[in-house]
Amino acid sequence: MNAMVGMRSTAFDPSKLPTVKAWWSPDYGVTKDGSNRVSAWADKIGGHTPVQATAASQPLWVANAASMLGGTRPLVHFDSNARYLEMAAFPSSLPLGTDETWLWGASRMTATGSVWTPAIIGYGGHRGIGYGGSNWSSQSPYPVNYFAVMRSGGSDAFQAAPSMITNAIVGARFGSTGIIGRRNGAQVGTSSDGTSITSGNLRLGRRTNGSDNIIGYVGDIVVTGALTSAEVEKLEGWYAWRYDQTSLLPSGHPYKTKRP
Repeated sequence: MNAMVGMRSTAFDPSKLPTVKAWWSPDYGVTKDGSNRVSAWADKIGGHTPVQATAASQPLWVANAASMLGGTRPLVHFDSNARYLEMAAFPSSLPLGTDETWLWGASRMTATGSVWTPAIIGYGGHRGIGYGGSNWSSQSPYPVNYFAVMRSGGSDAFQAAPSMITNAIVGARFGSTGIIGRRNGAQVGTSSDGTSITSGNLRLGRRTNGSDNIIGYVGDIVVTGALTSAEVEKLEGWYAWRYDQTSLLPSGHPYKTKRP
């Protein structure tokens, strides 16, 4: 067991999940300069560290950001189309192939950003979670800034309202049984398309295979293997309480009025 995981308290957090693979937290492992520009961000579980050596492309670490995700915790601000972090090679310690994989994030987008599908986390080929860009043409009207889950073929498995330019807790499951997405404690879409996860790099703030960037604030990002329904709800509850966003959870969610 990772030493840091073993030292944690009994209160629930992502380290308590038996299949957790990575957990990037804005209050841990952030390498930043005197202007709070982030050059590296290590995860708390496996030490996966996306980096950015180019100063002009480094996101900004913010101690608190007014109304963004409760305004009381550190966030990482991707404030232009150029800013992202990446690992040049896909980490072998993270799930690949047909292994069930969950990606999770807390975010608040503040602008449209790049076209197509800017990503909170881009994961192996075209996988990732993010929000839809202005070039989508599969729906009318175009679903600009909708929550999206990307598949390996390079386009989007599904998209779901409402707009991502708001506080949001999002999750996506990939695996041999298909893709599902969750937003603010509820399932928002399914797809059987593109179930394999290909090798490639890993990025935070940009789609893995492309140059599409988010513009907005990002909190904790979590990668796990398979989760039970109860574990999914616990993680959503943890996010909601951590960022003072319990109002986002639906009335029937088990952690709307109590902590997990």
